Amino acid sequence: IPHAIDLSFATTIINPFFPFIKSINYTFSKTRVALVPPKPKLFDITVFKVTSVSVFETMGNFLASSSMSVIFAEPALLYGVKGEVPDEYYEIPLGSADITKKGEDLTLLSYGAGIRIINEVSDILEKKGINAEIIDLRSLNPIDYATIGESIKKTNKMLALDTSRRNGGIMAEIVADVQENFNDWLDSPIIRVGAKDVPWPYNKNLESNAYPDSSEIVEDILNKMINK
Repeated sequence: IPHAIDLSFATTIINPFFPFIKSINYTFSKTRVALVPPKPKLFDITVFKVTSVSVFETMGNFLASSSMSVIFAEPALLYGVKGEVPDEYYEIPLGSADITKKGEDLTLLSYGAGIRIINEVSDILEKKGINAEIIDLRSLNPIDYATIGESIKKTNKMLALDTSRRNGGIMAEIVADVQENFNDWLDSPIIRVGAKDVPWPYNKNLESNAYPDSSEIVEDILNKMINK
């Protein structure tokens, strides 16, 4: 019964997700991010915000800024990565994306462990004279469409990358919304990249072939967007 449920408290659910992680097969290589809609609701009341970060200084301050319940999708691929954490306290509002690199030729969009691949793509493109803007979503609910939109109005092109499977992923919903709201500023179709839709293999080479590859992404960009 809706009126009998007390939603006045906030909780944090830390949920590690493993879209791909070093030869552990299908048993652990899965993610629930794709199962969480951009606006999770209970009895038509938004009860969860969803976040997944790629840098260390964001996590604690991100979660502290919310008075609502938060699902933190912890990228397991970043477990072995080291980084700096500021000593001083500050808060980052949930729902705010981060432009980690300015550019004017195209927009590269991702979150969590996907930012590492996006950075590799950007470095390769830079050597070819293409300056990409990188957006780290950080928050999956709410999504910062204002920042995404302003970037598209500048670059007129977008690639969205998800380390989870491409089919039915969170990027499918984001790309659909971007296409509806910013279509007039797009000079080419949005490229959506994700892991292949296969049962996750144990073999290292097969596993690598199923995961998004930076060189293949660059080739896609050059063929479909830049034509260089």
